[in-house]
Amino acid sequence: MRGLHIAILILVFVFTVTGNLFAQSSTASPSSNDADGKSVGTWTLEQLQEMALQNNPTVRQATASVDMARGLHRQVGLYPNPQLGYLRTDGDISGKSRSAGAFFGQEIVTSGKLKKAQAAESWEIEQGNWNYQAQTSRIRNDIALRFFDVLAAQQSYKLADRLEKLASRGFQTTQQLFEAKEVPKGDFLQARIQHRSAELAKKEAQARLTSSWKQLVAITGCPDLVYQPLNGELVGEVPELDFELAWANLRDNSPLIGAAKARAQHFQGTYRLEQANATPNVNLQVVAERDSIGKFSTVSTLISMPIPVYNRNQGNISRAAAQTHESAAEVQRTELALRDQLAEAFRRYETAKAQVQELETSILPDSKESLELAITSYKASEVGFLTVLTAQKTYVEASVANLDAWLELRKVTTEIDGMLLTGALNPAEVGTALQNTGGSQRRGILNQIQESQRGSNLPAAIQTSAGN
Repeated sequence: MRGLHIAILILVFVFTVTGNLFAQSSTASPSSNDADGKSVGTWTLEQLQEMALQNNPTVRQATASVDMARGLHRQVGLYPNPQLGYLRTDGDISGKSRSAGAFFGQEIVTSGKLKKAQAAESWEIEQGNWNYQAQTSRIRNDIALRFFDVLAAQQSYKLADRLEKLASRGFQTTQQLFEAKEVPKGDFLQARIQHRSAELAKKEAQARLTSSWKQLVAITGCPDLVYQPLNGELVGEVPELDFELAWANLRDNSPLIGAAKARAQHFQGTYRLEQANATPNVNLQVVAERDSIGKFSTVSTLISMPIPVYNRNQGNISRAAAQTHESAAEVQRTELALRDQLAEAFRRYETAKAQVQELETSILPDSKESLELAITSYKASEVGFLTVLTAQKTYVEASVANLDAWLELRKVTTEIDGMLLTGALNPAEVGTALQNTGGSQRRGILNQIQESQRGSNLPAAIQTSAGN
């Protein structure tokens, strides 16, 4: 049994070292080093964010939306084109009259409609600029979120790889002792279970790393980007956030609220335009003719305008008034929706923060001490092998839970600091409408996008939920 004792002590000692291994893999910057110890072949968060801003297609979409709004703003301010034509009157039966001439016509726009139309459309440009700002923030935030996912996956894989190698050595040692009939079959089976479990954990860690990297590079707009280790830190100082300060920042600087306010201003301008449209435009026409037989010329002037007896633009005015009320309510709804989302984000933040603090100050130290006591007791033949394995499993699970808690803390902090802007591959016009929605809601929103003829018909922000 002394051979088994030595083999198990080696295995347990190596697992004990994983206490430092977990801490190192959580705090060190994963990178490849050259002969001089300099970091090479790594990606930083800033590099990936800049790459995404250059290649993510939603940035081009947001830019095109602003350009479309600028084009419409220019078009609605253009004056109607004049009309120029030719007319001819053939001779009558008596042959005393035959004339030819030209006419000129111009529609005269009244009530400053062109300026009012441009004033309304200028807010469409403002809304587009807010949407552009929101989309670039979503891209930066999503890159950061997935950057942390890859960091955690890198550290998990490094750990799983080391544990698999250690379990393999322990299994080989135990197998040799079993073949020499120095240990019972039960201990051999336990060592093999540990080895197979470590192999499975390594495969799962590899799959997690591969998937996380693919999701990260999808946001950059370069899906074929070759994997290189990321240069960053997951574990560090616990961030201290305050709800009221975060809400004040969100209320004052959120692009979603800015877009909603610009939309409200647009509809107010549309309402003023529709009121002006109640006054008809004036049509002016001048006709000049020359009678080739009578040798005389005539100039006729015609001025006309519709008489607003039946149609005084009542329907459009009523519709525009309703749109101003709806858009004003949308601003308030957007603020409430964001405050609701911020409350949920702070719940996640407080939970992750408490988990990190409890794990690092209590659970991890206690589980490590429990493992050390189990090793000591095993040396003294006071406990069996299963006791050591149980303590070892508890310590490893606590270390993994600590890594996951730090990942959640980093991600939710990024969301709060980034004003809750996520969804970097969603259309800029709908913002976070597709974020965290169920299947039926997502299909409904997509149908709304496809059926809409104008982007201005879409709400600036749509309340999201996690349910169907």
